[in-house]
Amino acid sequence: MIPRAKAHTLILAALLSLALIPAAASSEGSGAAPELERRLSALRDAVYDSASPAEIEAAADAARVMLPSDGERDLLLSRIEYFLARSRNENGEKKRAAQGFETAVAAADRYLDGLQTRNAKVGDAAEETAGLLAKAKALSELVILKDVVFLIANGPKVPALAKRILELEPGNVGARLIVASSRAYPPAVFGGDPKEALRLARELMELHPQGLAKDELFDLRACFATAYEKLQDKANAAAWFAAALELYPRNRYALDQMGKLKK
Repeated sequence: MIPRAKAHTLILAALLSLALIPAAASSEGSGAAPELERRLSALRDAVYDSASPAEIEAAADAARVMLPSDGERDLLLSRIEYFLARSRNENGEKKRAAQGFETAVAAADRYLDGLQTRNAKVGDAAEETAGLLAKAKALSELVILKDVVFLIANGPKVPALAKRILELEPGNVGARLIVASSRAYPPAVFGGDPKEALRLARELMELHPQGLAKDELFDLRACFATAYEKLQDKANAAAWFAAALELYPRNRYALDQMGKLKK
């Protein structure tokens, strides 16, 4: 049997090695034109690396002007609004952030409704999972920002959406990250269970040895770090936050948590 400390070291080394493998396509990816995808990736990276609000707004505008007029428009718009809202939330603009997440949820709903009425791509699991994931990610942020009544009414919808995605696509990275994060971040009264979060994160790592998209790999490392932090394991928490910061060195959440661990 491998000693616990050594096992943690081996797991960390294995996950760090994923960064050396070409990243897989993001689980929220779409069939958007290459230039639009490049701009969406630039927006994502700006948000994850805590760029200035002006830089992020400019990146969002650059992506928005290229949105297609077809049925995929609402899915892409949901992604843009989600990233903008995350940035605004990080910068203390809670009201604007909530409005942005609401816009993202509404756009994802329009996209999903459109799948039921369009002849093209009806029944395509990849199309449905993309819409469900966009909605789940935005709603998971919204329930944190809104009041308790909204949380009680809408909180259970997030794991239900993740469950539906995993029924359609069992290995979906985004859905598995939502499930793992739902155990890592909340307190126990709201379903938090850091030990279960670690198990789920390790399972996700094992399912995708070929690598993850940059943002997904960051989220996975941050999930590990947060779970260890909740377990009062400062050494492992610091190691995982440091690994996350290798991907996005300016990420405010990871930097703040690293600062707290040093106190």
